[in-house]
Amino acid sequence: PTPGMLELRKAVAEKTAQDFGVEVCFKNVSVTLGSKEAIFAALASIVEEGDEVLYPNPGYPAYESGIRFFGGKPVPVTLREEDEFRMTPEEVNQLVSDRTKAVIINSPENPTGAVLSRDDVKGIVEIAKDAGAYVISDEVYRHIIYDGLKHYSPMQFDENLENTIVVDGFSKYYAMTGWRLGYVITPERLTEPLQLVLNLVTAC
Repeated sequence: PTPGMLELRKAVAEKTAQDFGVEVCFKNVSVTLGSKEAIFAALASIVEEGDEVLYPNPGYPAYESGIRFFGGKPVPVTLREEDEFRMTPEEVNQLVSDRTKAVIINSPENPTGAVLSRDDVKGIVEIAKDAGAYVISDEVYRHIIYDGLKHYSPMQFDENLENTIVVDGFSKYYAMTGWRLGYVITPERLTEPLQLVLNLVTAC
């Protein structure tokens, strides 16, 4: 089926609950061709012409190009050395507008390796909620973390998954790059439109 094998979707939901203490229904889990297709499908599901999407800069190039592909306006959030290259709520708050559709976060971050703190993630979630925007959280590196640092997911501060889209995959931690196996967890209202996108780009 387009959303992926039922057994895998259930396993992802169970592992997510185990890792973050947040209940996720398997119906909100869609399997993708790597995490890159998950990013593509997430943006396709929410971005309309003229929408603004904040993204980390420097950051993974697919964010900016994906936003532009769907007619959105990329708004770079500059990652500064004095902030340990973290995307801070203060920087995000300065750039959010009434046209903001989403804020993309990536922790640990590619290419800087920066890890967002609990307050960073919580603050960005609250700002996005106030703006009526989504947080797209690219968590594909979340298991590759050192120096006593800890990964926090927006799901932990948005337990009903109202505004959070989580992108993850098996390429990094499980060293399964060639399998092209990723997944995306979405709010219930986005599940059907996202799976329609996947149905267009992936033959079952």
